[in-house]
This record gives sequence, structure tokens and C-alpha cells, in this order.
Amino acid sequence: MLRRAAVVILLTAAAFVASPAEFAEAAFSANATGLGRATSQSIPGSGAPVAVVNGREVTVSWSVTTLSGGTPAAAYTVRRFNTSNVSQTVLNACATVTTTSCVENNVPSGTWTYSVQARMGSWTGAESATSAAITVSPSSFVLDSTAPITSLPATLTGTIFNFSVGDTLTYRLDSTTGPVLSGSPSTVTSSASMAVSVTVPAGTSDAPHSLFVVGSGGSSAAAAINIVIPPVLQSMQMGDINGNGKVDRVTVVFDDTLAAYTAGVASWTLTNVPSGGSLSSVSVSGNTATLTIAEGAGPADTAVGGFTVALATNSAGIRDVNNHPSSFTATTPTDVAAPALVALRLLDSNGNGKVDALTALFSETLAGYTAANTPWSLANVPSGGTLLSAAAAASTITLTLNEGVGAVNTTVGTMTIAMASNAGGARDAAGNLASFTAVTPLDGVSPIMQSQEMFDDNADGKIDRVLTKFSEALAPFSAPAAVFSLASAPSGATVNTVTVSGSQATLALNQGAAAATTAVGSFSISLTSNAVGIRDAAGNLSSYASAAPTDKAAPALVALSLLDNNGNGKVDALTALFSETLQPYTAGTTPWTLANVPSGGTLSTVTLTTATTLTLTLTEVAGAAADTAVGTMTVAMAANASGVRDAIGNLGTFAATAPLDKAGPAPVTITATNANAATVGVAEPGDTIVITFSEPLAPASVPGPTPVTLTGSAGNANDMLTIAGVSNGPGDMGSKAYVRGGRVVPFADSTAVLSNSNRTITVTLACTPTACPDLKQGGSAADYTYVAATTLTDVAGNPAATPALIVRPILLF
Repeated sequence: MLRRAAVVILLTAAAFVASPAEFAEAAFSANATGLGRATSQSIPGSGAPVAVVNGREVTVSWSVTTLSGGTPAAAYTVRRFNTSNVSQTVLNACATVTTTSCVENNVPSGTWTYSVQARMGSWTGAESATSAAITVSPSSFVLDSTAPITSLPATLTGTIFNFSVGDTLTYRLDSTTGPVLSGSPSTVTSSASMAVSVTVPAGTSDAPHSLFVVGSGGSSAAAAINIVIPPVLQSMQMGDINGNGKVDRVTVVFDDTLAAYTAGVASWTLTNVPSGGSLSSVSVSGNTATLTIAEGAGPADTAVGGFTVALATNSAGIRDVNNHPSSFTATTPTDVAAPALVALRLLDSNGNGKVDALTALFSETLAGYTAANTPWSLANVPSGGTLLSAAAAASTITLTLNEGVGAVNTTVGTMTIAMASNAGGARDAAGNLASFTAVTPLDGVSPIMQSQEMFDDNADGKIDRVLTKFSEALAPFSAPAAVFSLASAPSGATVNTVTVSGSQATLALNQGAAAATTAVGSFSISLTSNAVGIRDAAGNLSSYASAAPTDKAAPALVALSLLDNNGNGKVDALTALFSETLQPYTAGTTPWTLANVPSGGTLSTVTLTTATTLTLTLTEVAGAAADTAVGTMTVAMAANASGVRDAIGNLGTFAATAPLDKAGPAPVTITATNANAATVGVAEPGDTIVITFSEPLAPASVPGPTPVTLTGSAGNANDMLTIAGVSNGPGDMGSKAYVRGGRVVPFADSTAVLSNSNRTITVTLACTPTACPDLKQGGSAADYTYVAATTLTDVAGNPAATPALIVRPILLF
């Protein structure tokens, strides 16, 4: 039986070096009771291990280390060193190994060396030399394709390397903490390599990005991607920013922020721009390009029609911030331009001088109008008109007005019209609602002729002026006067000049050569439109067909004639001839004033004797001296409602006027004187016949040499006395006792001399000696009948009155 004894282990020396040929030596002794035996072994250094890397796994293997007594080492310690030979923490799988190899999992990336050291209980051998360096690569991610992504969403495939097995995987954009992406697988099952897929979602910006695969253990890897999607057209709208009915802007919106733009208008193509507009400039802000349109000279138009816009690629044009250029083919913009008011016109459809309609012309065809009068506000309508109805057709809304009770007026004045937006009102096919604030309408009404009045301003019985009144103020007139045409003008008048003032045109007439007349008759006037003729300030041209003027010409005194109807040398009547037919006269003598009537006559009656003539009958004054000269006589006629007036009531009047002398000179007295008192009763040379008239004679009408012939009667008839140029043929001598035997005694050398202010003719007889013996004694008193020669006239040219004047002067012969 063996008895154990207490053992004391004495380590005398132990030396460890890097060489595997060296051994560790140990000696131990024991004190015990009983029988016992002791042995000793040394632990040699291990050989350098071999490290093999596979992904994140490193397999380390080495040879068995046998103690000096032939006993294998019980365990091994594995160590890992960095490139600076600093020992690192070995992961658990290789910390203490009882075999000759181990696999260290999830080894960090880097370059490493390994060593081993044999162990026996608490005893260790010398540490081995380090293995050859191995490199554990970092985690990586390689995509199967690096082609640019041109559409989203996009699912990409690839391979990850060197991730830690068992790690949970997260897929992110642009960083390890970036937005989470959809991807698979979710767990690492191989540290060497694994296929993965990642989806890049729609809305990811068009730019270079990185896809990150992040392991839950801290490993991560990234792969670069490039999204190359040029800015895509999202919307394009055309507008009328200034609201004048012409498209002036197109707004183009893209799905991406745009880079600075410097291409001008070069890359844009615009066709069929409304109103003939053209691209003026392009500006960019954010994701929007604004195209400014230079308005064209064509008619206002806010309809899209055939309008298209196209964009070509341009390196300085529309592109995103990563310089991916955009383009699109001809595209029709969306219409956001509301119908614009192009023209608002005031009208007088029936031409009566009161506005009765308005037309509102818009820049495009309107959708169905159902708003009635609701959107409209009218203020200060001429003549006080009010809105009756509103209706639309094509691009025009017509407002019909109730004519007001105010005065005729076709001027716009202070009138305004406003239209509110209304879902059933003015709108285009795209639903853009039109509206406008208070606007003064354009004057679309031509001046309407309201009246034409004809006048005889100088009261001479001939029309000399026409005043035409219009419904509004007129523009200056510079057209030929012939734009006014006169037909059947009284007295043959013609237009001389036309002047315009306010709402009136005055036609000054050239008086015609025809007889005076102030009757309208068939007189008519027409007006031809002319660009510089009768028009308003807005340029609306006026014209009208033949229209008779209103008679504003009172009957004018054409001729006032003084008469001696009974030829007795005293005026007994006046005739007043007027320029047109008169109404019946009932005013009597009231309107008349006569002054300085010859022979002192007085007005007795006034009678309308013809359609145009009044006869004033005078009462002669008995015993007054005969006088048929006008002298200082005047006649005046006052206006009188029942006196001289024409068919429409224009009252005639005239101031004190000297009448025309229409009373012929009448022989008032005739006497004979005997040149030889011894031979009374015998007509002989030197005897005189003196005839006095009622007024001066025209000297030219009185012959100087005046042959006188005394013709004897062969039978019982009386002798006849003829005074050439003084008597109206032979005058009865009342006796046949002056010439012998029916002979003819010529007083061929007789003379007639005027005297007494040309009122008296003195005829002096003279005969040849051979004829005078035929004269004989006249015998008893006889009556001589004298009738004045009609060749005798007064200064007015009136022939002498021819009533017989019977005198008894012949005894003086």
C-alpha cells in the first residue's frame, strides 16, 4: 500500500524563447510518507501556425506540440496581431483550443498574423513564431449593373461580401443612417458573398446616390448608383397676364429642380401662337420655366387653338442640377387665360339718338351663357337707359337696353360697365371665368341727325343757311362741303361752306339765281360718310339719306310796291310780295306802320290778294297835291300771330322799308299859252303847251326836238293834235276850226323842255312858213283831251299813267 505524501513543486528555471527547438524545463520534488516515485517533462515551443482567410472567417491551424516525455500538449492559446505586432482580442472560437485548428468568425477587416502557444495545465510552452500575414477584406457591395437608372422605381441586384454571418441587414440610401429602402435578404448567411436586391423608390432625386447595406454587427458596404432621369414635363399653362386678350406667358413646370438657364430662346419652338405672338425670353426658378411671349399684332385671342410648344435638348437650357437636359415634343398648353374684354361698344341700333344696346367682344369663343343680367353693373347710361337682357353668341355678349326717358344722347359721357365672374356667365371652354371692373365703353354710335333747319338770315327771301343738329358733339370737319348734297334747294341754292361747333353743323349756302322763295317745297338734304366729315370724337362716321329740313325761314318781303291804280297822280295802294305762300290774313291794318305817304294817303285795308301777295289799299286825301314819287315814304310790318305767316307759323316781319316806285307819273295839269295876243285862237309858232306830272320824269324819256302835228278834219270830225314823244298819239282838239280844209300842219321844229324839277314839260310850237298859212282861227273854247305818251317814265322807269286829261286851254292859241 502506497501512502501519499505532500508534494512541493519547485520551478527551478523556465526559459521561453521564440525558437521551437527550445524546451521549457520544470523540476518538482515531493515529501511523503510511504513509498513514491517522481518524473519530469518539458513543454517545447509550438510551430508557427498557418492562417487561411475566407470572407470574415480565418482558419488557423498548426502542428501538435508534444512534451518531452511524449505527452501531447493539452491545449493551445491562439493570438492575433496587427501590423504593428500588437496583440488583438481573439474572438471566442479561437480563444482556447484543444485541437490543432480553429476558425475565428467575424474577424474585423485588416491585415493580421497569428501565433500559438501550447499549454499543459498551468504550464505553457514557448509562443510560436507568427504566421504569414493574411488580409481580411472589408465588407463590400457590388451591383450587377452600373448602368444609369433611367426610370423609377428600380430594383437593383448585386452581391455583398465579407459581412458577418447572422447579422441582420438593413438597406439604406446615401448613408448608413439614410432612408430605409426595400431589400433582401434580411440576414447574412454567408460571410463570403451573398446575392442581394434593393429597390430605389419613385421620387428619388435625379442625381448620383449610394446604396448602403448595413449589418447589425456594424459592417456596412455601399455601391454607387446614378439616376439619370431628365426633368419631365408635368404641366404647361398659357396665360394672359395683363388681361388684354393676347397670350403673353407660358409657364412650364417640371418634376425636378432646374439648373441655371442661359440658353435664351434657342431651344424652344412655338407654333401658332395666338395673336401671332413670339417668344421673347425664358427664365427659370425652381422647377418652373417661364416663357415670356411678345404679343403679336393679330387680333386678340386667348383660345389655345393650334398653339404648341416644343423643347429641344440644350446643354445650357432646361436641365436638372446634375445637367441632365430635358426635352419634349410639340405639346398643347393648358388654357388658363380667361376670355378678356377686347371691345365694349355703345350702340344706337334704331338710330333714334338714344343708346339701346352694348356689345362686349371677348378674346375667344364663349361657353353657353346662362347668367342673364346678374353679372352686369351699368352706371350713368346716356338718356337714363337700363339693362333689359344679356345674350351671348360666339365671342360676343349683347346687352339690350331699355331706352331712357332722358334727352337724346349718343355720347358715352361718364357711363361705365362692370362684369363680375359668374359660373354661368362669360367663360371659355376650359372654364376660365371672365370679369372686368368698371370700364368706359367705346363709342360705337355714329352721330345721329336730330334736326335740319333752314333759315333766311338776311331776310331777302332766299335760303342762306341750314343748321343740322346731331345727337352728340362732333369732331373737327375738314371734308369737302359736297358731302352734303342738296336737292331742289329753294332758289337754286348750293352749299358754300360747312362749319362744325359742338353737336351742330352749319351749312352756309350760296343763294341761287332763281326767284326768291322760303318755302321748303321738295327741298331735301343728304349726308355722305367721310373719314374727315361729320363724325364724333371716336371716329364714328355719320350719314343719312335725303331728309327735308324744317322751315325756319319766315316769309320774307320780296317786293313792296307803291301804286297809283287810278292814275290820278295820288298813290292809292301798295302790294307786298312775300317769298312763300301765306296763311289767311286776318290782322287788318294792325301790324302796319306807314310814314310819309305821298299826297298824305292813309292805310284803309289789307287784303291777301294772291297766295304770296298782300294789297294795302290807301285812302286818298282830297285836295292834297298829286304825288307819285316815293320820296321818304317807308312801310314797316310787325310780327303778328294772325298776320303774315307761312304754313308752319313762321311770322313775317320787316323794318321800315322804302317801297319800290311802281306808280307811273300822271299828268296833273295841262295849259296852253299864246305867243301873240293879237291872234288869240290860232295855233302858231311860239305858242306853248305846258304839262305838269305827279313826279319827276326821267330826262332821257323826254324828247328834245318834239315834232308836233295838227291835223285838220275833212269832214265833221274835230282836228287832232299829236305831240311826238309827249302825247299818246293824236289828241282830240274838241273843234275842227284850227286847220283849213282838212290840211296837216306840221310843227316840225317844236321842242320839249323839262322844268320844275323835271315834273313839267313845256312844248313850244314851231312850223315852216309854208305850212303856217294853213292855220285858222279856232273859234269858241274847246276841250282838248290829252293822254300822256307811255314812253314818258319816271326815274324808276314806270311809264306815265294814261287816263285822259281834258283841259280847255285852246282859246289861248
